[in-house]
Amino acid sequence: MNAIEWLKGKLHIEPDERKIGKKYYEKCDKDTAIELEASYSTYMILKDRGYEPDDVLILLEEDNGKFTGKKLTVQVYSTEREMEGLLDGYCVLMVENMGLAAWKVK
Repeated sequence: MNAIEWLKGKLHIEPDERKIGKKYYEKCDKDTAIELEASYSTYMILKDRGYEPDDVLILLEEDNGKFTGKKLTVQVYSTEREMEGLLDGYCVLMVENMGLAAWKVK
């Protein structure tokens, strides 16, 4: 028995059941990133690129057309493609914030 198995037994840690789908990179404006980061918002309206539940979006923050170096990772848990008032070719994604990181801007 290795140390991790021993620790799981002592702490009753359940294995992570989260499923991870495909990963996509998207731009997002600074205001949207702030709302998602602070969990004020749990949805996004984007062009429909075939996103499905469990997919992961890596959002690269953009401010006035320039990347800021912040990266926010969200996981899609629901998609809506047919809603009143939603333009054709767009979808509403219900998302969960998975974390914030910095990346180097060149």
